[in-house]
Amino acid sequence: MKFAFRALLSLGGSLWVFCAPGFAVADEESGGRPAEKPLERRSSATAGHVELQRELDELLVTIRDLVKDVQSHRGTSYLSAALDLTTDVESQLQRLERASDGAEAKRIVFRQLNWVRELRLALKALREMKAVQDQADEGAGECAALENTLQDRIHAYVEAPTQEERALRALLSEANQTGAQVRARMDAAAETARLLSAWRATARSFSPSEGAWGRISAHTRESADQIHAHWQEKHAALSKACERLTRGQEHPDVQMARAGISRDSTDQDYRSLGDEFSRWKAELDALRDGTDHPCNTFWLKQLRAACVRQHLRGLSLAASTTLPSTMGARVPEAPAATALVAAPSPARAVHFILRLGFDAGGDSLATVQFTDGSTEGLTAGGGVTVAGGLLYVPTSIPIAIESTIGVKVDTAGASNGEVQFERLVLDVLASVQEQGHRLGGGLTFHLATTFSCTGAIRCPDVTSKNAVGGIMQYAYGGYSSGFVWEVGARLTFIEYEFPGGSINGSSLGVLTSIGY
Repeated sequence: MKFAFRALLSLGGSLWVFCAPGFAVADEESGGRPAEKPLERRSSATAGHVELQRELDELLVTIRDLVKDVQSHRGTSYLSAALDLTTDVESQLQRLERASDGAEAKRIVFRQLNWVRELRLALKALREMKAVQDQADEGAGECAALENTLQDRIHAYVEAPTQEERALRALLSEANQTGAQVRARMDAAAETARLLSAWRATARSFSPSEGAWGRISAHTRESADQIHAHWQEKHAALSKACERLTRGQEHPDVQMARAGISRDSTDQDYRSLGDEFSRWKAELDALRDGTDHPCNTFWLKQLRAACVRQHLRGLSLAASTTLPSTMGARVPEAPAATALVAAPSPARAVHFILRLGFDAGGDSLATVQFTDGSTEGLTAGGGVTVAGGLLYVPTSIPIAIESTIGVKVDTAGASNGEVQFERLVLDVLASVQEQGHRLGGGLTFHLATTFSCTGAIRCPDVTSKNAVGGIMQYAYGGYSSGFVWEVGARLTFIEYEFPGGSINGSSLGVLTSIGY
């Protein structure tokens, strides 16, 4: 049997040797009497181990109570106290480790020392969560107050009809300032939400399940979930209350007020125009009646007719130069003798187009020989393209952007069989346009590219990888009216990757498009 021995020197210099419980060693000076004093010390050491364990359990119970229902605590003082107690728990475990003899006991203590370190990290994360828990509580109310203030300012500006321009500038400036302030608050709240999620994950990572440690783990995880749920609820209310304010001058009520202020200004302009029109009409009526007008001094009909035409030209010119550009107001009806020509409607910028293209070029893919000895070839760049898409031609800047998608197919063969090369084509181009001429370039994407045979011609179907190439294009057409047309030419540069190697699919072609 193997025994564990411990040697101690007494104050008197004699040597005591302790062996396993149940064994005693005789004292040389006592003439072989059992060593009772060392056994008493052993008993005392066992009692000390029990006392250390009891104190450790009390510390764990205290920490358990401190981390329970943290969401309802006021401040972080309870969590700070729990963190301080982890230092005492660690010291207590170290004393237990020194007082433990067995390997199993030491292993248990060592595992609990690791738990203390994990608990400390979890409690620090939980304390951070608690510190920011209430930051979003007042956010919805603050945004509601800012919304009310903005509404008061809107009403004040709208009710100042003689200061339209100044009121509009001030309203937009205040709306943008408020929007910037609220967006900064929302960005900070979003960052806090990200940190809260990380802290919650750290707090929940502490997960022992044994005894008091298990209860501490459960309370820590529940408190982290409660704080996170509270924040999520308040953050959602904050986002809902602040969403309109973050738009700045694009706030719906600001836009309505802006339209109202502009309409008041326009109404005033039209009232002035109406008064001027009434004056012109009175002069014209007087001229027609031949009474109370300077033209009445002329006795020649030709001269009087010239006077009438002069007044009519002045009326048309004044109406065309005085009419405000703001849409939405109603102009007083002109007399029958005056013809006011309506301005043409603005040209559309976006058009839907249908396109037909013919291309030739590229590497040879196959040659079909007919019974009469003639042949027909199939190339990688040739074929007919049918596509549709959108063409954007703004009137304010000399550019155009187009995007089309369609199918490009080339075939060679007869009635009893043929070879076919087919691909799905997506084109995106930008060009400079001036007086109907467009010159530019872009990218072309060829998808689902397949070479196949049918009928009497036998060959395996081969599919190429999706390919990306470039396009240079010139087109001329009409884009200013509702109907769109154009003709043009294009160069395409592309290569296909087949299992046996790459094939050049570049081509030169012509195109024609119509649309509306």
